[in-house]
Amino acid sequence: MNINSLYSFIETVRQDSISKASKSLHLTQSALSQQLQALEKSLNSTLLIRSNK
Repeated sequence: MNINSLYSFIETVRQDSISKASKSLHLTQSALSQQLQALEKSLNSTLLIRSNK
C-alpha cells in the first residue's frame, strides 16, 4: 500500500469523479485508474463502483 494511492483515493471520492480527481492531482485518468486498481488489489477489495455516468 502506498500513501499516494490513499491520497488519490480520497481525492477521487471527494471529487466524485476519476476525471476531476486526475486533473486535481495532475495525473492522467489512466495513471489514476491504475493507481486505484493497484490499491484495490493490495486490499483485496472493491473501493469504487465505476460507471460511464
